[in-house]
Amino acid sequence: LMNKSSIPDMVVDFRRKRMRVPKAALRMIKCPHYVRLLVHPEERYVAITVGLEGDPLSHRVPDYIYCSKESFEITSHFFLTHLQEYGLFPTNITSCSLKARACLDEQFVVFSFPDKE
Repeated sequence: LMNKSSIPDMVVDFRRKRMRVPKAALRMIKCPHYVRLLVHPEERYVAITVGLEGDPLSHRVPDYIYCSKESFEITSHFFLTHLQEYGLFPTNITSCSLKARACLDEQFVVFSFPDKE
C-alpha cells in the first residue's frame, strides 16, 4: 500500500476525451513503457497497470515523460465513453478528478471515482 498524498489526482477530461495520469502513479508501477487502464464499475474505481506492446488496450508511455514536468495524457474516446455508459459520471460534466486510493504490489495504482450525488 502507499501514502495516498504521494500521488496527485488523475484528471478525466470528457470534452477533450483524455485522462491526465500523474507521473507519480507511473513511478509506483516501475515506470513502464506501456500502461493499461482497467475499470471496476461496481467498486467505482479505475486502475492503471503495466501494459504490453502489441496489446490493443495498452497505451505507450513516451520515454520523455519520465524526465519532463508533464503528466502523461491518454486519449481514449472508447474508454471514456464506457465510463459514462457505466453511469460512473453524469453525462453533463466536462471534467472530473479521481483520487488515488492505493498502490497494490507495485502492479496497480487505483483511483476512486467521486461519490454519486
